[in-house]
Amino acid sequence: MLSSRISKTNHTQINESTYFCAIPNGSSINAIGQQVAFYATGNYINAFGYFAASSATGNDIIAIGNYAAYRANGNSIVALGINAADTTVGNDITAIGNQAAFYATGNNIIAIGQNTQYNYATGSGITASNVIAIGDNAIASSDYALALGSSATAAGYASVAIGYQAFVLDANSIAIGLNAFAGTWGIGARIRDMSFLTDLRHTLRVNFFGGTNSPQMAKYILGKKTAGARGGFIDDFNSTGGLYLTTQDYGLELNLDSSYKIYENLEMIVSLGYIHLWLDQSRAVWGADPHRGLAGAGNGAHTRGVSVTDALKAALYFQYSF
Repeated sequence: MLSSRISKTNHTQINESTYFCAIPNGSSINAIGQQVAFYATGNYINAFGYFAASSATGNDIIAIGNYAAYRANGNSIVALGINAADTTVGNDITAIGNQAAFYATGNNIIAIGQNTQYNYATGSGITASNVIAIGDNAIASSDYALALGSSATAAGYASVAIGYQAFVLDANSIAIGLNAFAGTWGIGARIRDMSFLTDLRHTLRVNFFGGTNSPQMAKYILGKKTAGARGGFIDDFNSTGGLYLTTQDYGLELNLDSSYKIYENLEMIVSLGYIHLWLDQSRAVWGADPHRGLAGAGNGAHTRGVSVTDALKAALYFQYSF
């Protein structure tokens, strides 16, 4: 029968509403919710939510959310969110967000965001210690790595990935992602809610931007120079994220959003966008150099310039308000 009670046994305090009431093995345990801390073992455990810390083992655990810290094994664990730090093994772990640090293994982990430190596609956890991952689906998969941004991945030892979909594989390396605007400056203008016909509105945005990075850095990206290791090269500027700009590079972005009110609560919206880059294609920056070989390449090879493809966007969607 469903019961609700507060009981104290061996300094253990339980406040639970559950079909199955059990006394966990430990002291100073506060549990609120169905089957919360049901089989938990340890001291100073605070659990709130369905099955939160139900089978957790360790001391100083805070679990808030359904299945938070469920089956967690370790000390000093803070889990906030559904399945946060579920089946996690390690000490000093902070997991905030649904499935943050799910199945993770390691010590000194900070995971903030949905599916952070968890490979949602494969359903597997991440093994790494002394890491920080902040942003939905962010992963720091090697020791001392830092991943900041949605879907950012820092896979190298002591590597740093910053920005949307930033990815770094090499140790002690830094990657700037697609939506990270480090090394740029810009100015923009907007004309909002222009209307020439009844129920039809337009918003125009214009942004002009440039780079602040040294032109010499382009030679490292192209492979004309290396930093003590064999160099590679790129021949498609879009593969760099399209945002690594030097002081010789500029770009223009245009966006036009149009909204037509079909009915009182229904709108049709058309969104158009365009980005063009002006890169310095001289031999000193991004251009080809037929007289220099690629660093680490064989005889007869020569550096190549980069190709640039204008970015286009077109979207149609409907918005219903109620």
